[in-house]
Amino acid sequence: GFHFASLQPFFDNIPQPTIESYGLNDSKKIILKSEATIEAPIDLVFNVVSDYSIRHLWQVGLKGSDKLNGKIYKNGSTHRCLINNNDQDPFFIAHDFSIKKGYITFSETDHEKKIGVVYELQKATDQSTLLTVHTFLEANIFKRVAFSLFFKNKITKSTQESLQNLGMYCQKIRNLEKDLESQVLLSKLG
Repeated sequence: GFHFASLQPFFDNIPQPTIESYGLNDSKKIILKSEATIEAPIDLVFNVVSDYSIRHLWQVGLKGSDKLNGKIYKNGSTHRCLINNNDQDPFFIAHDFSIKKGYITFSETDHEKKIGVVYELQKATDQSTLLTVHTFLEANIFKRVAFSLFFKNKITKSTQESLQNLGMYCQKIRNLEKDLESQVLLSKLG
């Protein structure tokens, strides 16, 4: 015959799962803010920005992305930005997605939590999107001064050029009347 045993004693000993935070801690300071209006609907801009497989087509200095942990872009998605094609290239984790009517935010933080980027997309019109990119760095005064002296102008210039490239890339997709295969499941943004 059959015998039944209560599993409750086992359930009582299972620890509660912990949710890992991929975000930056409070010791980070914003070092750069760039924005541009992209002449494309918010869902298209989001799909292009969040697709690692094509990011190198519009982001200046990026040769590609590898070490992806999946095709669907989601909290916990990981990738390595190929800049120099070596082990020093940064490895990023995506997190903190927020999708509200006409507004999307998400973040990417390097695996050491030393640098982070927050992407803010806001529907300007049905056919245009305001994209703001916030870059954060450790609050360490020496690193911030070094960044300001040696890297800020170069990164500001490349970020603005990347945003222009993004606008042209989105326009190219729209002109081809081609739907970009989304790597992300979005609710209807209305």
